[in-house]
Amino acid sequence: RRVFKNFPVTISKFKDQRNNFSILDPFSSKEHATIINPEPGKFMLTDHSKNGTYLNGQLINDTSVLLDTTYNEIKIGKTLLRVSYGAVSKKGMKTFTAIMSVTAVIIFSGLLFAYLNIFESVPGIKISQLTDVPDTVYIDKEFQFGFQHSQTGNSIPTKLVIAPFGINGEKIETSLNDKSFKYTEIDLSGLSEKKTTFAIMLKGNENSTSNWLEKKVLLMKPAYATIIDNLRLPAEVKINQNFSFDFDISSGYPQSELMMNIADGTGATAIRQLSETNKQWVFNNSGSQELTIQLVLTNGSSPSNIIRKLINVVPDFPPPTIEFTSTPRIFNKVLMLSFIFKDSRFTDPIDFRVTLNYKKEGEPNSTRIELNPATGLINHRFEESGSYSIWYEIRAKDGRKGTYGRQTLTI
Repeated sequence: RRVFKNFPVTISKFKDQRNNFSILDPFSSKEHATIINPEPGKFMLTDHSKNGTYLNGQLINDTSVLLDTTYNEIKIGKTLLRVSYGAVSKKGMKTFTAIMSVTAVIIFSGLLFAYLNIFESVPGIKISQLTDVPDTVYIDKEFQFGFQHSQTGNSIPTKLVIAPFGINGEKIETSLNDKSFKYTEIDLSGLSEKKTTFAIMLKGNENSTSNWLEKKVLLMKPAYATIIDNLRLPAEVKINQNFSFDFDISSGYPQSELMMNIADGTGATAIRQLSETNKQWVFNNSGSQELTIQLVLTNGSSPSNIIRKLINVVPDFPPPTIEFTSTPRIFNKVLMLSFIFKDSRFTDPIDFRVTLNYKKEGEPNSTRIELNPATGLINHRFEESGSYSIWYEIRAKDGRKGTYGRQTLTI
């Protein structure tokens, strides 16, 4: 701490001069600028530098400018000083404050007495208000919140930090725009409520951080007596065919007292007793369909949350087929044949698996040979002569399959 009793006060990069206000900036000069107090209630800034001084965004160069009575910003290089002054007593005392990497306070009375008090103060980001956080929040129910902040110098906020259980607990970093939160998996065994502290801060560039702002909140049991989650459906189902689904459930009621409200995007609905055998549905329309589930008590009260999920419903296509475009020829134990495949759903050969299957008479096991559906050619050499039972299989990627061309050949 240093005390200055005389004016002018010099702003420079030197620390050892009398009445000197030192700033550690590479663009500051040995006598960059001065502040004088020409008469009560007035302060004047004079620039003496090579690089100039900015006052409220305007460059002043070797010029004297009267400071505003309400607010001023003095910028030297990358150093920002925020300056203001006003009455502090009935005797006409004034306060002059400059904030940068240090803060200066000047108090004077008339022309006879003034002093400058300097102490450390780090500029950066400040949160001034935490808004919209409810006094009571429910587990598994999202709430919105807001905040107001300011920044000084080159400090720019980049992340929002949430401490849902106070600043000494777990911290979650998220986007500045993500102004919502939901408490989950809180153990309230034997309790109906729990007090905690919801707190936020901002992180900025150059390792800058804001202050913490916090609010006491009351955690309550879920807004729903029954919660369901994680609806599990097949990736794809066929039209007009039953399929099974499942989901996770957390409830204070026995499952025997719960009913399922089931609906889909076609308008079909059903109410069923909650049981594993009843977790089935059928779609009567193809395309992308949505299944919606909600649980209620048998009397229709205490509804749970609603879960929904999309599922792809496909027509009941017939199996793919193989058509042979030549008759089988055998030469030196080599079977030669050509074929094409047909399907009402897929056309790309990569969507199919085609195999040649054969079993020699008198042997217990059959052999399977992969064929290339893109070429449609069969050119296979048998190791031994004899009588063979031969057939061909085609399987589509959705599981439909067909068997064709079963015959007996003598090799």
